[in-house]
Amino acid sequence: DLQALLHDRLEQFSLSPTALIDFLNVAEAGPASFLERHLLRLPTPRSANGSYGTAVHAALETAQRLVNTSQLRLVTVLDRFETALQEEHLAPPDYEHYKTRGVKLLGSLFDKDNLSIPKGGLAEQKVNDIVLKHARIKGKLDRINQNDELVVSDYKTGKALASFATKDKTKMVKAWRHKTQLLFYCLLMSNSGRFANTKDISAQMLYLEAEKPTQRVLGLKPESADLLRLEGLIEAVWQRVTKLDFPDTTRYPATAEGIKAFEDDLLGGKV
Repeated sequence: DLQALLHDRLEQFSLSPTALIDFLNVAEAGPASFLERHLLRLPTPRSANGSYGTAVHAALETAQRLVNTSQLRLVTVLDRFETALQEEHLAPPDYEHYKTRGVKLLGSLFDKDNLSIPKGGLAEQKVNDIVLKHARIKGKLDRINQNDELVVSDYKTGKALASFATKDKTKMVKAWRHKTQLLFYCLLMSNSGRFANTKDISAQMLYLEAEKPTQRVLGLKPESADLLRLEGLIEAVWQRVTKLDFPDTTRYPATAEGIKAFEDDLLGGKV
């Protein structure tokens, strides 16, 4: 009995942005994939590119801590990158390829001041057990900066997006994923007691491997309507997950339009 098997996991379950996106993303994942990845926790192969991203994140966390406590030293950041990459146990050719790529990237970011890391930023912050109406949500944020405004930053390797409202059909699902992730972070922050006194919250993607410096930052100032829609989707998905009710999504096209239609049906109780 699946309900009995997963009872303890459901009791402790919190919805992360990755889990929510997997559930909604009928183009690349969907509810069945969500069940396998986030509840049954079936092992999935880790890509070499994903391991590279993990190592870059570790290096940037070290960079932030150095900025906060002493002085940024590129050699220390590179050492952290190489150690993190080794811990991913890549095949030797993959390791050498991504080591070269990462060293070049980090040198470009810090030797040429192509990435701003303000002092006082909080790196790799976990925010857990935030309760909306019924749903519990959580997230791990790459960087938080707080002055007059709280800004959540997410680091991305790979090609940059120019806009979340792209008309390029090959980029529309990626744009939806990135925007949904940032909206989730804003919702998380606005409901966190830790940041209760913060009125202005925004988020941004930092595309580390952007071809031009002007393409590195893609910001998002959340609209209240977008946050309300996202909260509704979270609650709808939460109800489905806790009841182990995973709808058949085969009728939706594997496109951004299909994702939108699935979201609308979830919100309207039609699926």
